[in-house]
Amino acid sequence: MIKHLSVVLLLFFINASGLFAQKTPEELGENTFRYFRNNNLDSFFLLIPTMGELSTFSKSIGIDSNAQAYKEFVERYPLVINHFKNECMVIYSDSDKLGFSWVDAVLEKVVATTKELSADKSYPGIKPPVITIINIYFLAGNKKLRLQLGDANKYNEIWKPGNNIKLTVE
Repeated sequence: MIKHLSVVLLLFFINASGLFAQKTPEELGENTFRYFRNNNLDSFFLLIPTMGELSTFSKSIGIDSNAQAYKEFVERYPLVINHFKNECMVIYSDSDKLGFSWVDAVLEKVVATTKELSADKSYPGIKPPVITIINIYFLAGNKKLRLQLGDANKYNEIWKPGNNIKLTVE
């Protein structure tokens, strides 16, 4: 019985990880809104890119994994992720201070834009990074709000959040 339960749970988690596989930045925005509205941030956190995904992405834009800057980034990444998770929790809990309820929030639209950053001249051969900014506009009570993912990216054909997020009242 326990063995069967373990297999069922394993299959569920494998399938659940692809359940909301966002193929576009707009789908990532819609899913992010859904996670916040349903107070399901733990599932949102599962979307955070793994070190393996970051390593593959870095190689694709020409970053040398032996470079000192890359090694320092790898060392700091767990702290960056903890900070991102804390920011998400603050955004969720700040709804009381801002006078709205996530439960009552209604998605209005998701707008994604791209921005090319200037390449670091100390790393010749690196492609200039392009970031995608996802603005999630929603209504809650009598307020119009914007949740912004500041640096989303595609990893293995699935869009995932970066480490910048903010909430503003429009």
